[in-house]
Amino acid sequence: MRKFLPGLLVLTILLGVMGGRVAFAEVSHTTPQVLRTLGVDPGRFLLASFSPDGRSILGSEPGTTEEVAKGIAHKIFVLSVRSDGRVTQARRYEIPEVVEQLSFTPDGRQVVMVTRSGATWLVLDLQSGQVRTFHEHVSGQPGFRSHPAIIRNEGGRLLATGYFYDEQDFGGPNVLAEVDPSQTGVAAFKETAEVGSVQRRLKNLAFYSYTAGDRGFFCNQEGEQLFRLYRWVAGNEPAQIDEAQRFTAYDAAGECAAYSARRSEGTNELVLFDASTGNRKVLATSEQPFLYLTLSRDGTRVVVTRLVRDRVLYFVASPGTGMELKPVPGLPRARAGALRMTLDGHKFCLFNSEGLRVVDIP
Repeated sequence: MRKFLPGLLVLTILLGVMGGRVAFAEVSHTTPQVLRTLGVDPGRFLLASFSPDGRSILGSEPGTTEEVAKGIAHKIFVLSVRSDGRVTQARRYEIPEVVEQLSFTPDGRQVVMVTRSGATWLVLDLQSGQVRTFHEHVSGQPGFRSHPAIIRNEGGRLLATGYFYDEQDFGGPNVLAEVDPSQTGVAAFKETAEVGSVQRRLKNLAFYSYTAGDRGFFCNQEGEQLFRLYRWVAGNEPAQIDEAQRFTAYDAAGECAAYSARRSEGTNELVLFDASTGNRKVLATSEQPFLYLTLSRDGTRVVVTRLVRDRVLYFVASPGTGMELKPVPGLPRARAGALRMTLDGHKFCLFNSEGLRVVDIP
């Protein structure tokens, strides 16, 4: 879960630190034409995530005007991915509500969806195709509202941000909650940590993310060119782990965070931080900032980008590269797009106007 200061990542960079080749597997490319034959509209498709086992990809499309008239407000797609990365099948599910956020359940058998500004929660059984409402606002009953509408799989648990409200609709503090779609009503949500107080203490938040039910990372702005990055664990004060003129790319998972920091000397560092050991490793440096970044859930693989004119170059640091940043040879100047990584960090997919590519990470 991450929230960025608008415009923070709109940057142009030049990297002079990359080089060499590693044993990347061939990049699999499913073209827009092939996606259309599978029933997917590439111009409307929104990429969500890989399944927990990495064998399928979740996405959605808003209903067309004609579909909405028939009661189909949204469509969920599960794309089957072969071992070679090719998309071979697209299962389509019709949803009567506009879906604001969605996620696989930790077992990969269902998809949980948030609708109606975080007030209504649906669950889709992928085998039967049945959709069930397991929470909605009912006058005179307590409940839970997602705000912002973010769902995240962490450590085998489905987590959401939001707040509980009572029978009179009075809302409590912002919390993290574990979601159990097998339950109904407010019983489907169990508070794991109160987070409103830490958000208030760290004013002018630039971005933040929760990496478990009781911990996360926060960045706030304390001056025109002063941003501070903190590690937070419930029951403790946030602990500062770094500061920079600005942080231009960021992701976190578990005990780890990866980010690009612009230093006062004018250089930019790509950093991997492990809170369990306190180790902070600089993976690469550049005269210009690093851009969009994705970190694997185990904190061992990082994907970042370099922008050249209207094309994006993709780079990986992983155990297979000796944690040195290396270019992905199968993505020569690809267009910008949505990028997602498997939970085990061994693959990532890129969806853009050129179609869907799946890349093995060494």
